[in-house]
Amino acid sequence: MESDSSNNQGRFVAWMSRPISAFVVDLFRIAVGVLVSVYYVRFFLEFSDYTSETGFLDHTLHRHLFWFTKLTLLYPGCPDLYKWGLLALGFLGTLSLLVGWRPKLGAAVSWIVVVSFQRWNFAVINVDDSSITLLLWWMLFLPIGHCLTVSTRDWKEETRWQVDGFFVRAFFANLFIYYLIAGLSKLASPLWREGLALGVVLKLPLARTSGWWDLQDLPLLWLGNHFTLIAEPLFPFMLILPRGHWLKFLGAAAQIGFHLAIPVTIGVPYANITLILALILVFHSELAGVARRLAGAHDSILLDWSPPSGTRALIAVYLTVLTLTGTKGIPGIGGVNEPAMAALYFGGVAQEYHLFDWIDRYNWYVKHRITVEPEGKDESVVEPARLFPGTVRGFIVQSYLMPVRWMRVPRPLTGEMRNSILRRSAERFVRQNRDLLGLSGQVQVVTTVARVSRDNLELDKTWRVETMTFTYGPSGVVDFLYPRMPEGKTL
Repeated sequence: MESDSSNNQGRFVAWMSRPISAFVVDLFRIAVGVLVSVYYVRFFLEFSDYTSETGFLDHTLHRHLFWFTKLTLLYPGCPDLYKWGLLALGFLGTLSLLVGWRPKLGAAVSWIVVVSFQRWNFAVINVDDSSITLLLWWMLFLPIGHCLTVSTRDWKEETRWQVDGFFVRAFFANLFIYYLIAGLSKLASPLWREGLALGVVLKLPLARTSGWWDLQDLPLLWLGNHFTLIAEPLFPFMLILPRGHWLKFLGAAAQIGFHLAIPVTIGVPYANITLILALILVFHSELAGVARRLAGAHDSILLDWSPPSGTRALIAVYLTVLTLTGTKGIPGIGGVNEPAMAALYFGGVAQEYHLFDWIDRYNWYVKHRITVEPEGKDESVVEPARLFPGTVRGFIVQSYLMPVRWMRVPRPLTGEMRNSILRRSAERFVRQNRDLLGLSGQVQVVTTVARVSRDNLELDKTWRVETMTFTYGPSGVVDFLYPRMPEGKTL
């Protein structure tokens, strides 16, 4: 029996390890390097809003809320110059991955830096961030660095090279789990089943096209809603279609259209570009054939490469734990969901594949009216984007002020989290809008809130909430008139 089991295991590993084009794997490496480089640029651009000590987030409180965020290269009080240096180091690692100079070392450095900054800013991370982590994690295992590097002298010769395909097919398993859970989890959502979810998502402030849609667009949005329900769980089955099959090309076209529509209308570009880039590996046979025809190459050469000892077992454990994160709600085993997710977070490889299946819980519409009254001048109304960025991260920051928590915050500290964001957003607003505010005066923020539901698609039922009122002076925020602490002290 043991011999049969060992033989079956050997046959499975041999099947998984069938040769694959090294040239195509490194094409994927280059594409990943470009995407992660752009992601680092966003880190630099958003530095003052989230990473800096003067941004929206109280990082000391943050470490109390989410214990595992202490496992990072950053610490409260560390100077901005140190943080900039770490980001620069991570960016250099990404460039090393991109050009193919010690690419695995570059990927490891970049991954460690990305995980550190994601934990530092954990309260506002989203599926974009987890997708970049996912790509860098797989760069540590995929057989990269053989082709299209700084040492390349003849790319045509490299199109002939093949390498062990075990980790490429393990990556396919990751994609299969990702899509299957993302697709099937939507079936538990009443709004998705009723065909209203897409319309509701596009009404939310995080959508780039918020305000563009009304009731007459519902039939079109209903079609898009049901296309998502049908197509998303089917996308991973492209992985088992034979080379050149027409359904594979049809699926790729649908997948590209699907993943381009999301960043155009809603945002989260990195997650969607990640899944488009994965098609490079999904079509490895087709792309290898094209490359070899262009190069005029015929026979193949199998490179003498084997994965480091233990890495296959590590990936098997990773995929098992990843599968267990999708068991929520399944009788008998649903309880392992949270420990499995905690293990991935602890290891720096957590994934978020619940793409908009949360819409029934987080279908909140918020619109701020900011009234500024500088001393000695008439009051004026300013754009809400001056207070909160019009991005997904900006929406997440606002969620901590509303009846929704994007990240689960321990109940005794929910008020402290809310108060810290109120105070920090007010201080940021004053700091960045001195030309508008003058030396002193008062600011009031009143928020229109609505629950976007089947009965309120036109947002007829709303209510107004006073979010904050504060005074400011030459040194910044002076006093919060609303809200105040129970004992009457300002925040």
